[in-house]
Amino acid sequence: TAETIVNGGDYGLLWGYLLSDLTGYTDRDDDRSTAAVMLATTVAGMSGAGVLAARRAYSFGDGLVMRSSGYVGMLIGTSIADIGDPEGSKAYSAGLLAGSAAGLIVGDRLVAGREFTRGDGVLVQLGGSAGALTGLGVVALGRPDGPNSSTAYWFGAAIGGVAGYALTYRQLAGKAAARSSERTSWRFDLAPEGMLAAVGRAPGAGPARAGRPVPAFARLTCTF
Repeated sequence: TAETIVNGGDYGLLWGYLLSDLTGYTDRDDDRSTAAVMLATTVAGMSGAGVLAARRAYSFGDGLVMRSSGYVGMLIGTSIADIGDPEGSKAYSAGLLAGSAAGLIVGDRLVAGREFTRGDGVLVQLGGSAGALTGLGVVALGRPDGPNSSTAYWFGAAIGGVAGYALTYRQLAGKAAARSSERTSWRFDLAPEGMLAAVGRAPGAGPARAGRPVPAFARLTCTF
């Protein structure tokens, strides 16, 4: 849960800057508006991640796997944005924004029904990074030239990143699924209605004399 909220804050901060660039605040050196947008998106990202984490039992490793998928998505988005060698930064901001959002959505689907450990998450990150660097190196060996040579480098890194991420994920997903199916979770919830019922009773009107059940102050549930 904590790592998921951190992801929401980090990506929210990034999206705030990208939105500020797309709206022209950074071009006008409007620092106050840029800061306001980044603050708003950071708070929104952390709040949204907190709500999502409360509904989904994310492990720390799940958060790392999702974060890595966002990185891979950014590589893909930047590669697409670089086609045609656009002028200015808005095309790249749009690519980063769309790519990271799509990557996080894919990552959320990839961890569903699985429980990755912290070590698993680190390995997935390293796999994606190693793949991206390998792809970049392979393209560099070919020494592409021309006006769109940067696109070749970006696509090499993106393809390598996807391959490294996918191969590492595939090696770990089976154990993560088995780990999730074997997990037993306990949940403790307060019951305010029981407290209110107890407070509303007249003095001396115990549950046995009144013929009413004892109010529940809390509930403990177990999921197998």
